[in-house]
Order: sequence, then C-alpha cells, then structure tokens
Amino acid sequence: MDQRLKLPPKTFDVLRYLVENAGRLVTHDELLHALWRNVHVQPEVLKSHVLAIRTALGDKTEAPRFIETQRGRGYRFVGPINCASDFPRPADDSVPLGCFAGRAEPMAGLLGLLHRAAACDPQVAFVSGEPGVGKTTLIEQFLGQTTSYPDLGVAKGRCIEGFAGAESYYPVLEALGSLCKGPNGVGAIQALVTLAPSWASQMPAQVPVEQRALLNLQAVEGAQRRMVREAASLIEALAMERPLILILEDLHWADYATIDLLSAICRRRSAARLLIIATYRLEDLKTARHPLKRVTRELSAHGYCTEVELGPLPEPAIADILKGADGKSPSAAFTRFIHERSGGNPLFMRITLDHLAGCGMVARETRGWRPLTTVDKLARETPPTLGRLIESRVEGMTDEQQLVLEAACVAGVHFDTASVAPAADMDEQSFEAICEELARRTSFIRRGEERILPNHAHVRPYAFNHAIYRQILYDRIGPARRAHLHRAIGVRLEEIYSPDQRNDLAARLAQHFAFARDWPKALDYLRSALRIANSRSARRDALVILDRAAELAAGLPDGARIPAEIEFLERRAAIQAATHDRKAGETYAKLAEMAARHRDTAAQIRGLLGLSFVLSWHDLDGSLRVLGEVLDLSDKADPNLQDYCLTTAPLGAWLESD
Repeated sequence: MDQRLKLPPKTFDVLRYLVENAGRLVTHDELLHALWRNVHVQPEVLKSHVLAIRTALGDKTEAPRFIETQRGRGYRFVGPINCASDFPRPADDSVPLGCFAGRAEPMAGLLGLLHRAAACDPQVAFVSGEPGVGKTTLIEQFLGQTTSYPDLGVAKGRCIEGFAGAESYYPVLEALGSLCKGPNGVGAIQALVTLAPSWASQMPAQVPVEQRALLNLQAVEGAQRRMVREAASLIEALAMERPLILILEDLHWADYATIDLLSAICRRRSAARLLIIATYRLEDLKTARHPLKRVTRELSAHGYCTEVELGPLPEPAIADILKGADGKSPSAAFTRFIHERSGGNPLFMRITLDHLAGCGMVARETRGWRPLTTVDKLARETPPTLGRLIESRVEGMTDEQQLVLEAACVAGVHFDTASVAPAADMDEQSFEAICEELARRTSFIRRGEERILPNHAHVRPYAFNHAIYRQILYDRIGPARRAHLHRAIGVRLEEIYSPDQRNDLAARLAQHFAFARDWPKALDYLRSALRIANSRSARRDALVILDRAAELAAGLPDGARIPAEIEFLERRAAIQAATHDRKAGETYAKLAEMAARHRDTAAQIRGLLGLSFVLSWHDLDGSLRVLGEVLDLSDKADPNLQDYCLTTAPLGAWLESD
C-alpha cells in the first residue's frame, strides 16, 4: 500500500536528486553543487539528510534497500521506482552535461578487465585521448560500477605538470600514501616497511618514528633495480589479499622512473588481483623522445596491456546528452551545431552550453536542452574559439573571483588556500569563501578533501576541473604580474614548510623562483630535486633536472655562471659514469676543457681523472696518457691538490705499477 512520508524540504531535495539519478553513484560534491548552490556548507551535512531518509524509509546502512553508501565517495539509489518522472524539478542555472553517453564500449572493456584481474589474472589498461575527451570521467563512472567487489581497494596517483622533470615516482608515492591512509592502512604500512624499505624511507609521513632510523640503516647505495623490484613486489602483495585498482593519471607528465616501473610491472607474471589503469594525452606523446611512447608501443606489441583510446563523441551520443536521461530528442540541427562547435569533445561541449546558457540562448529543462533561438543565430553569437569561450566567462565574474583564479592558476592545477591567498592579497577565509562559491556556481574548480599542513593547520585544497581552464587563465597574465605571483607563492611555501620539509616541494619551488627570475634560489631547489632523484636512483630524471639547471645558470652573472656551469657538468659526468654511459668521457673532457679555459685547476684535474676512469673501460693506454696530464698539472698545483691527486685510486695504482 502506498504511504506518504513527511520529510523536511532539503531532505526531500536530496532524496529526489538521488531518485532522479537512480543506479548511478552520486558524489558528495555533485550533491552539494546541485542542492546548496549559494550556501557554504560542509560535506558532513549530507550524512544527516541521508540518515533522515533512511529513518523514514526503514533502510539500513549495512543492508540497504534504497540508498547505498560508497564510503568517502557518495550515494547510490538502489530501490524500486514507480514514477520518478513525476517529481517537479527546480530551476537550475548550472550546466551539467547530463547522462554519461557514448562510452558503453570502453566501460564494458574496463569492467571486463576488472573481472579478469579479480580472478588472479593481472591487467593493465592505458586510457588515452585528447584533453577534455573524458578520460577521468570514464574512470569515475567505472569506479561507480564496481560495487559487486565489496573488498576492492583503490589507489590513485596523478602526475603533475613537471619542471625540469617531475619528482621521481611522484604518482606511485601518492598512490601508496593513499593506501597507507585508507581503511587497511595498518596492513599497507607493514607491507611497505617489510617488502619495500627503500620506498618506506622515502615516505616518512607514513612510517612510525621508531622505524625510520632502522630504514635509513637498511638503505644501501641503491640501484634503480632495487626500487623497481621492491615496488613491484609490494603492489603485488597488496593485490594478493584483495582486488586492487591502481590508477595513475596524466602519464604524459610522468617522470622516467615511473614509466620504467610501470613497464616492469606490466611484464611480470603473477597471480595478483591487480588492475592498473593509466591515462595520458595522445597529443603530448607526439615527440619521439617521450618515454611513454616507446613503452606503450612495446607493451602493446607483446600483449602486456590493453589500449583504450577515447575518441570524440558521435552525434547520436551528443543527442543523448542534450535530451537528458529521459527526455525528448533535440532537433538534428541543434545536435549538429553542438557537435560542430565542440568537435564531439565533452569538455568543449560543456563550455559551449555554459556560454550559450549564460547568454540566454539555450535552456536546460526537465527533459533536456533546447535552443531559445534559431540555430543560425547561435552560430553568429558563439565566440569562435575555446579560449574566447572561457575568457568570456571569466570576464563576467567579479573582480575578487578573477583575482582568486588568477593567483590559483599560477600555483598550478592543484592549489590550496594557505599557499595562494597571500598572493591574491586576501586572508585565507575570504579566499576560501570565493573558492567555495566558484566550486558550486561554475565548472572551473572543484574542492578536495581537507588536509593538515606541517604546522597542524587544516586547509582546503582545490583543483581546476581541467588543465585547459588553468592554462587559458595563466596565458592571460602579463609577464611582470606572473613573475610577482610566482615569487609570492614561492615565498609563502617557504613560510609554511621548514627547510627539512621541502624535499617533496623542490621541483615546484624551483619552478616558482625560476619564473620569478630568481635564478640563484631556483638553482638551489633544483639541486635539492637532483639530490632526491639520485637518492631514488632515478638517473634519467636527474639528467633532465641538470638540463634545466644548465639553462637557468645562463641567467647568472659571469662570476656565478662559470662555477655553476662547471658544477653541473661535473654532476652530469658523475651520473653518466655511474651508469657506465660512454658519453661520460665526452662530458669529462668538456669539463676539463672548460675548467682549463677559466683557470680552475682543481676542476680541470677532476675532469681529467674522470676521463681517465672512463677510458680505462676500453682504452688503457689512453687512460694512462690522461693520468700523465694529471701528474703534470699537480706539479703546478697547491699541496692540498697534490695530495688529492696522489691518493686518487687510478693515479695511485698507476704510480705503483710504474
């Protein structure tokens, strides 16, 4: 028998929204964005409304008949529906795209890979496509369909837009860190310390204090092989206990070390219940030097991975989006117009619809989108480029909102109130309030999970919904203003993080101070980034850092430039020699020649000794000739330098044999 239930208005709005999206995971952010448009509330408010709904329906969390909770993610309505279409829909000035259309095949493919992985057959999928095509959306929707695996573990790591090479293993460290903080964190930390001590030593925040000293003692002069072997063993062990999905996003920004590790894991054969999903942009792999290009080609050729390429949406899928979940199909002319304007790219489609809705030229109604004027007028009024679409939306914002976005885009795709608010000349509360408003009223940014800074302050992080938004905003800033903002953010990060806490920020700080034209400070942070890369045996990433350091050194005055260039040449040669790269000989010879030209005898001798060492691999006579040059130079050197030469192993051995 039908029964009428009494619910408070806002609680009823929550229930109605869940029913209208029945069967689909509705995230916390989506609910807040849809139902608390102009009010600042915390996500915890949703719990009280869902509890009231469950109480009224007699539903239970542990055995849900109506509302299923996805811990930390959102809610899904799973109950029977008789007349959901009779619910009145409130007016809404947002421009969500509507249903998830046109991706049934890749979705089925990912679900199939998960099924195989759960049956102890590890799987790897590379999801590629142009910016805005929906790679992240596909993964989010896929995760919402995994409820049949109640014990599923999910670890996410994202690559960040690097500077002089991103931090080595950054996305993997982030993913492992999320597992250590998750529901099974104790077991993950124990496995980390036991199976991957060299990784545990790189993650002090996750390791108990009493174990850190022991880890430092265990850390041997380590080969990259050890880092790769330990990580592969750890990930496989974590995926033995329960199915594990490891998601690595934006691999087009990945460091060399991460790509090498991913390649190694793909080639291993085990019975782990592991599914790895990695995303990247196709256009960023056009350069032949990108490491991921070669790796994906080789892995695919040997059947070690599955490639999922997302193309533009076809017109039928766009029609499904425009009509909504259960609406009337739009006209062919309107569908064709949106398809032509967006190229079938979901992000571009959303921006186009947002612009048209803001101009009062289209409207979203109960059963979908419809134009409020003729299609030919839409074509005349729409700005011709994506950049102008986004800029037109920014220009319609308040001065304070534009200031917040300006400072935020300089910080990067991801930012937080504590580090960026001073750059915008705002206090943190005012900055956060505007971010909350932007997150709810626009599609530019989204809110993240609250985190704790080293000074124990709580901070709310945010992120641009797509790197395209951030890049277009960044390109609008003049060079002088841009340099000022970079410096302000760099200085603020130094205030928040003490010197011993800046290791993970070294690359970011180098970027900020380089764009602020503070070359000495930028180079100091690049030296820190270089030290971190060497500690992780990430030699190729270290060489990329040295490339950037050499570029920045060119901006120094001569008195500082020459010593810096000699320093970086020597560091490069040492890395090449450690990996038995024959280019080390050329670099040592260049070092010796440059040092001689600038009368730096000590550096010249070190360069010649290094060259002699490299020549000893294949040309003993040549090695001895170079050692003779060292002896001649040492006769003219000061006593301390002579002692150094005589105690150097190659030269000492040569003298003994002579």
